[in-house]
Amino acid sequence: EPIFKVSLSLYCWAEEYDELPYFEDPTEEEDRIFDQAYERMIEGKKKALVEAIEDSRVFESFRKLRANPTFTVYWVDEEFAYIRDKMEFLWGNIPEPLRFSSGTQLIEHTFKKAGLYPNLKSSVDGRVKAIHWKGMAFDDSYVHILKDHPGVSDMLKDLEHFVITATRITDTGIADLKKLFPGVTFTVTSWQEYIQEGSDPLYDNRIWEH
Repeated sequence: EPIFKVSLSLYCWAEEYDELPYFEDPTEEEDRIFDQAYERMIEGKKKALVEAIEDSRVFESFRKLRANPTFTVYWVDEEFAYIRDKMEFLWGNIPEPLRFSSGTQLIEHTFKKAGLYPNLKSSVDGRVKAIHWKGMAFDDSYVHILKDHPGVSDMLKDLEHFVITATRITDTGIADLKKLFPGVTFTVTSWQEYIQEGSDPLYDNRIWEH
């Protein structure tokens, strides 16, 4: 089966990135403004790729490819290593959602999707005891990954502490997580608080004493 690779030149990408609003020592509101502008840029790229697929000069070829039920076009924000966890549906046949057989695999998926490595302290004998989501890659879509996975409550029944640091998860997302894991202790630190305090809950040993 052929694989078609579409690339955007670094020059064009860098040129658009340089036009995004820049703030030195940004406030939380300024961080939000930048994030929204960056997301608009990314969504513009995705839209342009879909429009290219549906261009009358090539659409017939893509239509024939789509006749294969496994044919899907993904958006991958990576140049060299294509990680399935980070692949995003763009066009074609909607793939089956990823499903995992253990809580460890599920949480590792969220880290890989965010481009991070799971912290080894988060799992004891294969049981997930604590989770630390840190960084702006995490938003409400990650909350939905957990909410929408069958049997998540049972898979993460040993969870005791959920640390959320400098993410883009909204108050609604936090509330959904707390509802999903009612007996779990949550430590939530905004980006601004993280910068001001200069501390990282990941290295607070009290969290990892089990």
